[in-house]
Amino acid sequence: MNNILKIISITLLVLNCLTLSAQTQKEQLTGIWNFDFHASTANMEEKAKTILAKNPAVQAKLESNYRNRQIIFNADGNYIFHLHDGKEERGTWTSNNTNRSITMTTSQGHTQNLTIILISPTVMILEPEANGKMIPMLSRWYFTKN
Repeated sequence: MNNILKIISITLLVLNCLTLSAQTQKEQLTGIWNFDFHASTANMEEKAKTILAKNPAVQAKLESNYRNRQIIFNADGNYIFHLHDGKEERGTWTSNNTNRSITMTTSQGHTQNLTIILISPTVMILEPEANGKMIPMLSRWYFTKN
């Protein structure tokens, strides 16, 4: 009987910790995140850096498309993605603490899966899921929190 109580207590403790951890991750994600173009390009894969070094036009296009991006994750599960040209993409987001992922679904129903590499109160690193058709130039996205 005593062992059963210990097992139940330990199970409840573990489940409580997982719930708190998931809540903490959601709380950390909530807020305004500014895309860090410099950190994202500095940490690119070498093959992508070589392509950019050989082609200034590609480098300029990459910079114009990514610089000044911003994501706002609202606590209600909605997000606003401010793009470089002033346009906005809106949708919903969910996070999964088990595999440290975020799924963003646009208002048109398109989904983007991202893996959380690092999250702290001021820094977030996301890795977009490759869709098999092409490999992104920026394999990791670095953000700083407002």
